[in-house]
Amino acid sequence: MRCLMLEASSDHRRDATIGRRARPMLGTLVEISVDGVCHAQAFDAAFAAIEAVEATMSRWREHSDVTRLNRALPGEPVVVAPLTRRVLRLALRLHRASAGLFDCAIAGTLAHLAIGGDGRVTKREPLAIDLGGIAKGEAVDQAVGALRRAGVRRALVNAGGDLRAFGRGEFRVVLRDPHDPARRAAALCLNDAALASSSACYANAPGRSAIVDPRNGQPVLMRHGVTVMAPRCALADALTKVVAVSDDAHHPLLARFGAQAWIIH
Repeated sequence: MRCLMLEASSDHRRDATIGRRARPMLGTLVEISVDGVCHAQAFDAAFAAIEAVEATMSRWREHSDVTRLNRALPGEPVVVAPLTRRVLRLALRLHRASAGLFDCAIAGTLAHLAIGGDGRVTKREPLAIDLGGIAKGEAVDQAVGALRRAGVRRALVNAGGDLRAFGRGEFRVVLRDPHDPARRAAALCLNDAALASSSACYANAPGRSAIVDPRNGQPVLMRHGVTVMAPRCALADALTKVVAVSDDAHHPLLARFGAQAWIIH
């Protein structure tokens, strides 16, 4: 579950025009804040980019790539969109680099997935996946790309705690206390970077997070918050799982991917 509160400020010019749009997407509220004059087409393009990720990678969509892959038999090749292949390749890379601490499989293990040079994806063994722990970050990254192509120079995209900022100046991000969400625990300055934050502050059972430990299949018991800053939101999103499972804010994988983490007690 996400537990993050955001405050955006334009510290390099006080008279900046801030445009904001928000839509319910990805199972949360996605907010886009743009510094400067921005046409509606730029917002529309960013939201469309997010929708494209959701349409191809949600396991709750009837005809998504993930649904078709989960239904396929072992050995049966599945043709997926280039964007889905991109995320699957990153997920496999992180799975291998973390010695299995990151695993978006909900049945079997991601190690049973093979991506061919022709773009076809095959399961070597029975396997079902849920890309929610990395695809939400990718959706934010895709929205950022759409805004940049539309000529936006400074903006922040926030998808319920998965967020990314770009352009001159800093955005101030305030983290909530994992034990008392009404209280502020820390503040960070985000500049041309992405951030993801997880905790169990809204879990039904105390401390029982939505993150599953791949080593035993059990929910990770979290009595703290985990925040990761990385160059891309997909990386930040996925690496929160590695930090949460390992309980190590200095895990070697962070430096390898240009990220840093904080555990908020």
